[in-house]
Amino acid sequence: MGASRRGEGDYRQARRRRGAPLRRDRGPHGRADTFGRLPPRAGRRRVRGDHFRGTLRAFRYLIPRNGRDLSAFSAPAPRARLPGLPAARPFRESQGLRPLPFADGPDDNGGTPRAGGIRPVRRVEARRGRTRSARGNPDHAPLPPERNPFRMKRRLLRLALVLFAVFLAVSARLPAETSAAARNDLDKRSVFIGIVQDSLGTIAATYRGDGETSLAALFRAAYEGLSKWAAKDESRAEFLKPLLDPPPSGPTDFLKRASELPDSPDFPWLAAADAAVDAAVRSLGDPFSHYFTLTEFRRLMGMLSKGMKDYYGLIPSRALDGSLYIAHIKFGSPAYYAALRTHDVITAVNGRKVEDIPRDELAKMFAPDAPAPLSLAVTRKDWPEPVVYRLEPMERRIPMVLSRMLPDGVGYVRATIFGKGMAGRVREALDDLSRRGAWRFILDLRNNPGGGANEALELCDTFLQGRKIVTIFKMFRGLMDTASPLLTRGDESPYEDVPLVCLVNHSSASASEMSSGALQDHHRATVIGTQTFGKGCAQVPFGVPASRGRRFLYLTISKYFLPSGRTIHKKGVTPDIVVKDIDPASDTWQFAVLENWSGTRRFVKRELARFPGSVREVVEDKRPVTALRSWRRFLARARKAFEGLDEHVLEVAARTALVSAWCSATRSMPPCDPADAVMKAAMERLRFECGDLSR
Repeated sequence: MGASRRGEGDYRQARRRRGAPLRRDRGPHGRADTFGRLPPRAGRRRVRGDHFRGTLRAFRYLIPRNGRDLSAFSAPAPRARLPGLPAARPFRESQGLRPLPFADGPDDNGGTPRAGGIRPVRRVEARRGRTRSARGNPDHAPLPPERNPFRMKRRLLRLALVLFAVFLAVSARLPAETSAAARNDLDKRSVFIGIVQDSLGTIAATYRGDGETSLAALFRAAYEGLSKWAAKDESRAEFLKPLLDPPPSGPTDFLKRASELPDSPDFPWLAAADAAVDAAVRSLGDPFSHYFTLTEFRRLMGMLSKGMKDYYGLIPSRALDGSLYIAHIKFGSPAYYAALRTHDVITAVNGRKVEDIPRDELAKMFAPDAPAPLSLAVTRKDWPEPVVYRLEPMERRIPMVLSRMLPDGVGYVRATIFGKGMAGRVREALDDLSRRGAWRFILDLRNNPGGGANEALELCDTFLQGRKIVTIFKMFRGLMDTASPLLTRGDESPYEDVPLVCLVNHSSASASEMSSGALQDHHRATVIGTQTFGKGCAQVPFGVPASRGRRFLYLTISKYFLPSGRTIHKKGVTPDIVVKDIDPASDTWQFAVLENWSGTRRFVKRELARFPGSVREVVEDKRPVTALRSWRRFLARARKAFEGLDEHVLEVAARTALVSAWCSATRSMPPCDPADAVMKAAMERLRFECGDLSR
């Protein structure tokens, strides 16, 4: 009580020195509040508690609602104030808001209050950055932050809480790989019902594509997918017979029957849920919406980010009919140099049929923990039978931006993916080429799967003058029907008027099409190549709560249009100059068989060992393949092994195998091929626009 009286005395003396009246009244919190400066000792401890509780309340909403929150660490409710002690400031006052005794007119400190009886106070007053030595100072001057240990401790506490909250959020959203114990924990009837119910409800509420999204249609598709999955095994069909026979009348009947099934620990409930939800997603008819496991989702996010290792450089995806096809091939990867193509159908992996491999195991084959050779049986349209490709793992990371100085002032920049920071790296590459004498440029977006729309916006801002529309997002279902245009910032750039050519092909998708289409619509660049992929929609991942962070939905939520108003969805960007970027012979079945023939591998191995200089000249297109020493012996063996051999197909297959082996042996990745027909067309276009290539 003595300390309280001394506090009250200091408080009254401070008020008198400032000439302010001594005032007490009931505040908005239903208790006696002091208006003015609080006693420095009496109110300090409660302010600390208020700051701590407020910080926990704020950080608790950063944690996902999956059972991990900070409710167990929350401070207890404030106790009632003892008689005779001054009231502690409430939480909202400690954050810089002070209750006023009245809502109209000036307050007791001469300030003008705001509406609602709340007036912001100075940061110095709110943080209470004073020590005991400040009592004698009539102005209560705070100490500098570097000399105030209490202030530093409070900042360190807040920083520790922020780091702890971020760690819990990340670990909860992307948990560790599914262990055996966790898998057994997920193989329950309640998990099956929860995954199906949560997934189909999320699709019906958030999907913005052209497919049917009523719950009745989704449950009907899930029932059909579950029936096909159960028909592959007699024990599964017998166990699910009460659920599948007769067909459920609707969603309610489906869930009711599922809840009546026996909760057997030996039944693969998680695999059953995957079959049902995957069939429902495929029923939408959208090739860009998917149902991912944790391994598949991590691999997708890794391909769209920087610094992620990818041993083979291809992304498999499920078609609407359930077959496995290659959705994307990364530039400079083993799959790229093996002459694989997008939309190639994979029938077997490491000698096992795709239909016989579980979903999780198949995903681990394409993203193994340790690098190992991968064998793929691939078929293509009009091929009589599959061809086996053997991919050697590549452990180095593929950079997002590659650059090269070409003769006569031509700078070449290739963007492999629109990852985080890609636009800034393109700008750095342009600056470096400009210092080396480049004054016209080739922007290569071939085999670029896209990425973030913000990176496409930053890239276009480098070449477009003023504020220009890059794309227009439209939500074409649901409540949000308004268009949202994305415009460049309009910052000045030294590359707004330089001659520019943009290269695209059939594997340029999403943000690549957005960038090339915007440059084409604003007549800023000449687009050369082949028709692009035709992905004019945006997807967003959604976690399935019942799966505990191990299943994800990747759903279409909007479409985007080019500045001219045309859509590229399922159409793509048509180049100004159409040039095929690959030799037509490399699409034939004969070429694939020749390239993967054991005789071709022996020929390439012998040439690399004996004449590496000659192989390098072939790779750099300084001499033809027919100039190699052992070419005649190889040609004789190939003619003996294959009847009706085409000389051009043989030459293209040998050169492709040489380039692939050379890049794997030397761990090099040339950014452009001088023998490329599209590159030659780009040089011709620059010559046409600017005259002679010499400045």
